[in-house]
Formats: sequence, C-alpha cells, structure tokens
Amino acid sequence: ANHLEKKLKAVLAKELALRVFVSVYADGPTRVLRFSDKKDTAAIQEELSMLEMHARLRKLEDELANNVNRQFASLYGTMKNRPLTLDLYGRNTLYLAAAQQARSAMTPKPKKTPGRRRIEAREQTKAKRRKLGEGSQQIAQSIFADEMKDSVEDTSNTILSLGGELTVTVHSANNIAGNPQTTHSYAEIELDGQIQKTHIALQTCDPVWNENFVIPNTHATSFLNVSIVSVRAQSCAPIRSRGGTSKTFLGSVRIPLLDTFTMESSESIPYVLGRRQGSQQVSGEVILSIAWKTSATNLMQMKVRTYEDILAQRMEILAGMQPTSADEWEKRISDIKKKEALVRHLGYQKGDVTISVIAAKNLKRRSTFQPLATLDFSLEGPLCNPFVMVSCSECKKDMVFHTNVVSQSLDPVFDKDRTFQFEDVPLSDYIKFDLYDKTPFGSPELIGSRRVYCSEICGSTSTPFNPVYAWINLEVAGKAKKNEHIPQLHVRMQWYPPHRAMKNTTSIYLTLNSIGVALISGGVGGELINMTFDQLSLRRVLDDRETVVSAGIKRVQIDNQLPNATQPVVLQSVSAAGGIGQCDFLS
Repeated sequence: ANHLEKKLKAVLAKELALRVFVSVYADGPTRVLRFSDKKDTAAIQEELSMLEMHARLRKLEDELANNVNRQFASLYGTMKNRPLTLDLYGRNTLYLAAAQQARSAMTPKPKKTPGRRRIEAREQTKAKRRKLGEGSQQIAQSIFADEMKDSVEDTSNTILSLGGELTVTVHSANNIAGNPQTTHSYAEIELDGQIQKTHIALQTCDPVWNENFVIPNTHATSFLNVSIVSVRAQSCAPIRSRGGTSKTFLGSVRIPLLDTFTMESSESIPYVLGRRQGSQQVSGEVILSIAWKTSATNLMQMKVRTYEDILAQRMEILAGMQPTSADEWEKRISDIKKKEALVRHLGYQKGDVTISVIAAKNLKRRSTFQPLATLDFSLEGPLCNPFVMVSCSECKKDMVFHTNVVSQSLDPVFDKDRTFQFEDVPLSDYIKFDLYDKTPFGSPELIGSRRVYCSEICGSTSTPFNPVYAWINLEVAGKAKKNEHIPQLHVRMQWYPPHRAMKNTTSIYLTLNSIGVALISGGVGGELINMTFDQLSLRRVLDDRETVVSAGIKRVQIDNQLPNATQPVVLQSVSAAGGIGQCDFLS
C-alpha cells in the first residue's frame, strides 16, 4: 500500500507541475525559440479528453449507485430506510464500515504529543494554501487531482482501475530442457487473450531474444503468461512460419502484474519456469523486464473501463437472476411499436445481435415408437434429442447456427457458452429460433419455431441495450390441445447500438508545429529560397462507412535569400484586417 501510494502521488505531482512549452519559429535564416506556458494542441486535446472521461465516469457511478444497487436491494428484500450499497468488489459497505469501526475500537489510538500537533497544524496550513491556489489551475487538473486523492485514500478500489502502457522485454532463457542441437525455441507472451511471439533462436538451450512488446491500456490486475516453446526444424535456416511444425512445451510462468506496477525501474528479473502437467520435463528460467508508463489519461481511461465492465457484469447478473417469463414477454412485445419509434428517434437503426440458447422445457415424447433411438423403452415412446437452429432474416444462408444436441431429454439444458452473433442487423429484422428433434433415421423433426424482432429485444426505453433473459413460447404446427403445455425456450438476447458495432476503424492524426525547407545552390554559394510552414495538421479517419480527411496550414512564408534581393519576402499569409498570421492560410 505504501509503494502504491508513492506511485500515485508521483503521477499526481507530475500532472500538477507547471509546464513550459518551447516553440521554434523560422524567420529566414534565423531561428527563434519561444518559451511560454501556453498549451499546445496536444495538451488542449488531452484536457478535453479528460473532461469527457470525467463526465462519463460520473454517469457510470450514478448508474451503479442509483439503479443497480436498488435492484440488488429489491432482490434481497432490503428495507428502503437501509439501502444496499455495494463497492466495486460487490461487498456491502455497511458491513465493511461496521467491521472497520470494530477493528479501530480494538486498536489503541496514539497519543498526540506537542510535536505531532505542530506537524498536523503545518499540514492543515499547506492544505489551505493548496485550496486557495486551485483557482489558477486548469479544470482538468483539478478533476484529476480529486480523483487521485480519492484513490490514495481508498487503495482497495483503486487497485481495480490501475494500469497504463506495459512494456515487456524478453531478454533470454537459461538452461531450458532439451538437446542443444535440436532445440529451436521462441517465447510466447499471452495477456488478456492477445498472443505475441519472439523470433526463433536456433540450436541452443540458452536462447537470447532481446525483444520488446508494448501493450497499451493494460490493467494492473491482469496476469502475464510467458511460455517457452520449441519447434522441430528440418534445417538450420531461419524459420519464417511456424505453421505445420510440431511444438514442444519447455516451461511457462504466470506473473501477476500488480506486483510489478510499483517497481521503480525495469530491472532484468529471472523467473523460474514451471510445468503445466506433472509429467512434463521442465527446467531453467526466463529473464524478463517489465516497465509501466502511467499518466493521468491512462489512469482515467482505466477507471472508466473498470466501471463499464463492472456495470455490464452486474446488469448481466440481474438479468440472469430475473428472467422474463413467457407471459411477461408477450405483454412486453404488445406495445413494441412505441418503443421502436423511440429507438429510431435516437438514430439507432442497425447493430449487432448476440444470442445464447440456455434451455428448453415442456417438450412432448415422440408419438412414434423408435427402439433404436434409446434403450429406455416405454409405451409412450422414447424421449427427444432436441437441438435449436438460430438464423437471421436478412443474413446470408450460411449464417445459420445450431446448439449442441442433448440426448434423451424433455427439459434439455444446452451449452450456454455457445454464443451466436449477427452483424449489421436492422431493427426491422428478426431472429428465428427452430427447435428440432434429431431422429435416428431421416431428417430432424421440427418441434416448434418462433420469430423475435430486434425491436423487441431492445424494448426497454431506459436501458435498451442491456441483455435480456427470457422464456419465449414456440409456435407449434397444428392446434394445441386443452391443458397441453406449449414448448418454451430460455434464451439470452442482446442488441448493440451502431457505435459498438463499428468495425475496422483507423485514425491517423499528425501535427507539426513548424517545418522549413531551404533551396541551396552550390554555384551561387549560398541559400536561394527559404520556405516556412507553421502549424501543419493532418487528420484521417477510416471506418466501414466513410473516410474523412482534413488538413490545415496556419501560416506560410517564402523568403528570397539572395544577398542583393530588393524584396526578401516573396509570399506571406495576411488576414483581411491586415494582420500577419491571424487567419489560416489553408484549411
């Protein structure tokens, strides 16, 4: 906790420190340096980004405190006068506060000596001076200072939102298992599902790689997995592709990144390799360097991502604990036109749909007797082998998914980890569920089907994009008999708005404060023309729908550098009012 507090205070001091921006200007052959506290474009954009993230963070905190906690309180029957308040770990803060008070009551408080009173009075005076001087600070810096102070006071919740840019350097490995003549090894780094690999070191049990891997926006609570793998090569030539070659596991190590976050320097640390299974032959160690680059923007981004993940997880839990019944679902879709008009008014017309089939119930036994289907003989016939086909109305024919087949069951439970996703689905389209019975002979028999429109999935006006767990009635061919149960499916459905469905987005932003180009002649013996361009900007954003390119030049000047030139200035940008450099030369 002390090392973490020092790290956060160092970031806070760096953010609140006064900055001096140095600009270089060219006036012919003369170069002028200007020192000023006026922020450049990058600093201004960073402050605007900080303000946007702070507003997003306040909305997430309000959603967690006022919406999610109330729903959890209603589930557990908590009284209104004693609301349920959860922290980021899901713990009730009332019990934590009571335990903290009991623990503090047992701990004897230190007596205040005259020296301690003088120190506390000095700290209070410094705090008052800091508050008086906050008026001259920028809004973004004040916001970040408040966030960092809260983080220092409550380090338990702060741990979840720590992170930044992680740099992993794989130096080498020593004494790995294997024959040096046939060992061609490389290191594999895995973090949050992302895998990166080094080059292959040929014919050695002491490989040296010395490769750096930069991973941005990394949570400090993640785990870094490093594995050493050997491949079989037919020759000693450098191996470009690892496809088709057999691999041999030589050891791995799992590193908690939280232990490395407070390291003061990126020292080379040896980690002992371990086994994945007890029968594997593993020996040696791998030498790594782990360094963190943390800034105010990184910490705020990590905090916003943490709150977004926690909010999504808790909304998922609430939806799963309170699935919509079949009768409630029919009532919900009865007034869907009004809700669809509202979602269309917001501008959301296309998005991604995620479907998971969880279970089914109220299935009937087969009407025909098929003894090869099961060993459970009965007068009513064997049970069903159900599975579900999921398709979209406007998607391609090959975009048809199916669940696993559950053998001999009238209340099947399917593999809920199978998730089916459809992209760019309009609100007017529908998802079709077909429940089949896989017979031992012939094609599967259709038990029932149901169409669910995307506008029905995001029917809630307050939270239209939250997941929906519901039981839906299936439409059976023919008329249903009296007192006959209708087959039902338990499904999870979620419709994402377009900004989350956007794919393949590339953004390039380039700014140059100043650039100069000179034309020099060796025959004349000096400089002929000097061109100066100030504040050049280029921005290009490419996505699946459009490409936006914008560019601008603030100031242009072309000077004649010949010694006998009567007009040294050939071209210069002048505003309509006659001022120099007051308007953009090109935008």
